[in-house]
Amino acid sequence: MNTVRFTASGQLKTDMELQNLTGKQLTDKIRQQANFMLAIFLPSAVLALLLGILLVIRFRLIGAVIGTLLLILPIRFILNALPQRLHPERADVLRKYGTPDEIAERIRAGSGDIFFDNGRLVVTEQYLLDTEKPGTLLFFPHALNTYPDGVKGKEETLIVYDSWGQKLCYPFTNGRQQVFRIDILTDKIRRHSPECRQGHRPEDIEYVRKHAKKLPDKP
Repeated sequence: MNTVRFTASGQLKTDMELQNLTGKQLTDKIRQQANFMLAIFLPSAVLALLLGILLVIRFRLIGAVIGTLLLILPIRFILNALPQRLHPERADVLRKYGTPDEIAERIRAGSGDIFFDNGRLVVTEQYLLDTEKPGTLLFFPHALNTYPDGVKGKEETLIVYDSWGQKLCYPFTNGRQQVFRIDILTDKIRRHSPECRQGHRPEDIEYVRKHAKKLPDKP
């Protein structure tokens, strides 16, 4: 039987079915993803801080402004990743859809009807899952807006705004061997979520802003 499993490196592997996924595996993957982000952005923040100090010494006020700007991006990612490292059960995806065990059960329940799997993205009749980033799990009825973000190199990205106004990004490999087309998926999402719009015009983004709901409080 094809199954899903987490490897020692923490990457979720898919073999067409997700029937062995557990709540513990889900929280472990969330923590591992947070560790990965911290491993990248903690050193970046230190380097930005040191560079900022040098800029302040050299250029004073202008250097302080530039140094602050350099720190914003890594600090933002650190502040997002650190709580998920310490308390993965409080991750946004769990606040949206339930406890780790409940979400794992829903994933298993929908795993019998997978129609697309490129080794990273899995699409069933119920949900879309980027297996490298479990926080991007989307159950189709919770889509507010979706659109393709164009081709960059050999990759095309699908953008989805969910019921909570969060922007989710899903990379697809582009090329002749890529039989699956993003527009097939956008049509599927809109069939399951009739109120979902398609496009990135100002009125579409405003639609998301007006209809997005607040995330439930952290447990």
